[in-house]
Amino acid sequence: MRIEQSFLVLLALVAASASAVFVEVSGAGGGELDPVDGWPASVVINEVESNPPDGDEDNEWLELYNEGDGDADVGDWWLTTVGGYVVPIESGTIIPAGGFLVVEYEGYWLRNSDEMVILRDEEGDEVDRTPVLSDDDDDDRSWSRHPDGGCEWVLIQSSPGLPVPPMELAAGTLSDLAEDDKMWLRWTGDYRASGLWDVSDFLGS
Repeated sequence: MRIEQSFLVLLALVAASASAVFVEVSGAGGGELDPVDGWPASVVINEVESNPPDGDEDNEWLELYNEGDGDADVGDWWLTTVGGYVVPIESGTIIPAGGFLVVEYEGYWLRNSDEMVILRDEEGDEVDRTPVLSDDDDDDRSWSRHPDGGCEWVLIQSSPGLPVPPMELAAGTLSDLAEDDKMWLRWTGDYRASGLWDVSDFLGS
């Protein structure tokens, strides 16, 4: 009887082990994730200034934002543009949780019209990309996510390395302008369900 009971217990233990699932979750530091410390880092392209007020050459920049709860090592990551530029990020570059990194590069590396920038990690995998953006005015406004790390893009007072200004200061949003563009195409009888639209003509001065 005891042998029979021991055998049944052994069978129960084997069944429990077979059904168990072990998952290892890693944080930004490469170790196991401590729920108390929060979730790993998450880096996005947060702001793009392709047409600064003092001339474009050597003055264009964009901003990365770490919206996660852990520090982000973005060393050896790079950015690619529509014009074919490849902009590397220096090894060992860390963006703290909730922090910003302003990336500058020489020359005219960001197009004023129909620009799209892709962020890739050290393995070449895509991390984030911007929508197609146009900025035809030489002023101190830039395209920025609103709020920082959010899904909406707004044309607003540039804020490199700082939180984006309040929404009421925005000259327009990308989603509103895209809708205006589609309406205009419908009125002209030249509407297409897909393709790129230049929304810069619909921005207020």
